[in-house]
Amino acid sequence: NDSITGIFPSSSISFFHTHTFQHEMPPPQSVLALLESPLRAQNVAKLSVLYAKRGAGQGGARKFMQQYVPFLKFHSEELEFKREYLTGINAKPIVRVETADGKKDEWEVASATADSILDDMISKGYVKRKEQ
Repeated sequence: NDSITGIFPSSSISFFHTHTFQHEMPPPQSVLALLESPLRAQNVAKLSVLYAKRGAGQGGARKFMQQYVPFLKFHSEELEFKREYLTGINAKPIVRVETADGKKDEWEVASATADSILDDMISKGYVKRKEQ
C-alpha cells in the first residue's frame, strides 16, 4: 500500500502539469523596446566606438554602447559597427563615423555621458528621432 494514495485521491495526483494559453504570449520587453525605438541612423555606413575597459572618462562610451547602439543597429541593418578597446593609462574614448559617401568624422568623448554622445550624433546629423 502506497502512503500517498491513502492521503490523496489518485485522480488529484499529477507530477506533470501542462499549461495551455488562450492567447499569444507578448514579446519580451527588450524586443518591444527595440521595435518601438525612435532612433534611426542616417546616412551612416560605419560606426566605431573606441574606449578602454577601465579608467576615468570611459563610462559614457560604455553606456552609449549598452543603451543606444543596439537600437541603431536593429533599425539600420546596413550599419557596420565596430567596438575597439584602447590600451594605455591616458586613453581617451573616441567615436568615429563614416558616412555612405565616404566622409569621416571623429571626436573625443572623454567624460561625456551616453546621452550627450547621442546628442552629438543627432546634432551632427548622423542619428535622427523618428516622429512618433
